[in-house]
Amino acid sequence: MNNYETEAIVIGSANFGDADKIVTLFTANQGKVRASAFGARRPKSPLAAPLQMFHIVEADLSEGYSLDTLKRASIKKRYKKFGEDLETFAYGMFAAEILCEIFGEKQAEPEVYELAIKIFDCFEKRNPRITAVAAAWQLLFKAGFSLSTDACPICENKINANKTEYAVSVKEGGFLCDYHTDVTDGIKISAGAKKLIEDFLRLDFENPSISVRGSYLIEVEKVLLSFLQNILGYNPKSLKFIREL
Repeated sequence: MNNYETEAIVIGSANFGDADKIVTLFTANQGKVRASAFGARRPKSPLAAPLQMFHIVEADLSEGYSLDTLKRASIKKRYKKFGEDLETFAYGMFAAEILCEIFGEKQAEPEVYELAIKIFDCFEKRNPRITAVAAAWQLLFKAGFSLSTDACPICENKINANKTEYAVSVKEGGFLCDYHTDVTDGIKISAGAKKLIEDFLRLDFENPSISVRGSYLIEVEKVLLSFLQNILGYNPKSLKFIREL
């Protein structure tokens, strides 16, 4: 079995056996990796501290058939706010779940890794709800699940830029022209909400200057959750955690 070293973000963790963990890492050069961390739940294990959610680690792994084995990990960066603010942690879990679910294993995604670092950095300084929603839109785009905002996905006609209300279909993959607004899954949203989706898709997480009206955000979240339901076949599990706050 080949051994390899990589930088990684901890985006998932599950207990296994009496003292072990199965962790999901998003790595700089291997993409998503699932690995066994033997003894990681023992208090004195050198893996116990590094394998907390959202830690960025330097990791040594050994390739396996179904799971790799995490041999060593050291903390490169930890995010203070995830440990201090439950709302930030909950929305971070939402972003991590999307990152975990929409990208395949062992597929190098260096641009996605860089984006993920910027996203989790942004959680430290910006509104966690807005950060999570913007993150979801950009991660979906990076995974190839784009939502056309300027041309009808059915006929490719240009979308009228001067309307006050639009219809968007997640199954068709975009905003609908005036000839196709009767699509059965069409969701009506305001022009302000449409612009907010466009703003989220081009948001710079290093300099996230954006104005968000609450009513528009609710509309955008409705489209996003419908989009995720269509892609994943279920609602993200982290939503229950968020709704219980």
